[in-house]
Amino acid sequence: MSSQPLRIACCIDFSPFSRPILAEAVSLARALDATLDVFHAVPTEEPLTSGGVAPPGTHPVPAVDMAERHRMMETELAHLRALGVRVEGHLLVSESAAEAVLEQVESLGISRLVVGSHGRAMVFELLVGSFTQAILRKAKVPVLVVPIPREE
Repeated sequence: MSSQPLRIACCIDFSPFSRPILAEAVSLARALDATLDVFHAVPTEEPLTSGGVAPPGTHPVPAVDMAERHRMMETELAHLRALGVRVEGHLLVSESAAEAVLEQVESLGISRLVVGSHGRAMVFELLVGSFTQAILRKAKVPVLVVPIPREE
């Protein structure tokens, strides 16, 4: 048996839709006495070179946007820590949010992953693709999908 503490991860976008995802992830982390890793994937505006590095002279994400996302992550982490949750935050910059998350899951030794699903129409999913579908297809750890209510 591994002496490594369990780690649970969840993916959020800082919208109100993240609340049920965080609630499930916190509940699971507490039940398993695990650390919670909170991921927020930031899409790049320009393609990255191999290895996830921006080509020289380019800026894949505006600095202002990254500063705001960092502030939002720190606010979320402070709230969770105040509730007694062992938590770490990760801003992931990548062309593919799902790939970035899956790489971190493997790198950090995450044992469970919590994601949300908006339950969009099948045609939308076929045309646009889905972060959650990509996670479900490629994840090597159990994934809990939290249904997110549709906007009325």
